Amino acid sequence: MADAGAVLERAQALAALGYHQELVRYLVAHARSELAGSPDLALLYGTAHARLGRSAEAARWLELALQGARARGEGGPGGPALNTGGGGAFVEGRVLGAVGGVSKRR
Repeated sequence: MADAGAVLERAQALAALGYHQELVRYLVAHARSELAGSPDLALLYGTAHARLGRSAEAARWLELALQGARARGEGGPGGPALNTGGGGAFVEGRVLGAVGGVSKRR
């Protein structure tokens, strides 16, 4: 795998440009083994899946991002993971899941 910092920077750039499918491909090709161990990469990967309409896969990775952030005491990925997960729940019609995602952030 390439340098972890370089992979994260490239992934963030792809996400910022809205290249969600490319982001998924990039992370699978360059950071597959690191996805579950990096809250930041899991957040980007899960958010990309959410933007592509892949709710179940998004929820899985966003939960991993949230758990990883909590385990490491990092606040960074936690809030966005809850927000994206809550939005996905709302789109799927799971209003209580959407409200729960937002209220947990407080």
